[in-house]
Amino acid sequence: GVMIQERLGFDHWPGKGTAPTPRTSHVCVAADEGHNTLLVIGGESDQSPSKTFLSDLVAFDLPKQTWQRVKPIPLDAPANFARANHTGVTVGEQVVLYAGNTRSQYLSDVVIGEYVVEDTDVPMSDPYSGAQFRHRTITTFDAPEPRCAHAACVVQDTKMMVFGGFNSRRLPSAETLLLDLPTGRWLRAGRASKKQPPPRYYAALSPGASAWSPQNNHPSSVLLFGGLGEQDRCFDDLWLYDVASEQWQQINASTMTLAPPSPDTRSRQVGLMS
Repeated sequence: GVMIQERLGFDHWPGKGTAPTPRTSHVCVAADEGHNTLLVIGGESDQSPSKTFLSDLVAFDLPKQTWQRVKPIPLDAPANFARANHTGVTVGEQVVLYAGNTRSQYLSDVVIGEYVVEDTDVPMSDPYSGAQFRHRTITTFDAPEPRCAHAACVVQDTKMMVFGGFNSRRLPSAETLLLDLPTGRWLRAGRASKKQPPPRYYAALSPGASAWSPQNNHPSSVLLFGGLGEQDRCFDDLWLYDVASEQWQQINASTMTLAPPSPDTRSRQVGLMS
């Protein structure tokens, strides 16, 4: 479904073309700065032990309401898109994929790509109709351990913030990480904060309500909600992270007036700024 912001409702768009096969634990991210195209990448066919890890890329053109298969074009070594529980964020005209898991391992790679549609010299027999995802795997420094089921969003235009996840030791993580995309350097953030969210995975991370400065449009705060923790404890807590001070603050009745009712405990949800 697609949310119509003016009336805060959902419309069902069946779409033309061939829709993706049913899946879970995939990435669905805006493929361009204008947010006219959604890009679906990877995921699992189901939750059974015999599940298939899907490697296809499919785009949905919002103005045309049309599905289109997308051909991966590697600019260096091909990336493995047959993964699940990864994240994807949009930075300008580029899509940044991070980590996730395959059937046999947890991942820590960072893949940056651009969605393009060739409109000249495209043969009629091309099943992708010129739609491509030109990508490369970037080299990063001080990389954190592999993980899946983490949360990610963009802050300050060129940084990707990552929280938590399920690490390679099969434990929930409470790490707050920042990847500076121009330099490829990872930073461990929030360690000086007096309070921090408990370890968790399958949480939602989004730029906060006070994140946008009228002067420069740079996100300066991030909201974290829900997720699963140790012994599969399900959370309903809300946290605010200030990027400048590197401080976490739990949002509750004593710090902010929240109109009841607040959401129930949950995981695998999506959180978006409206």
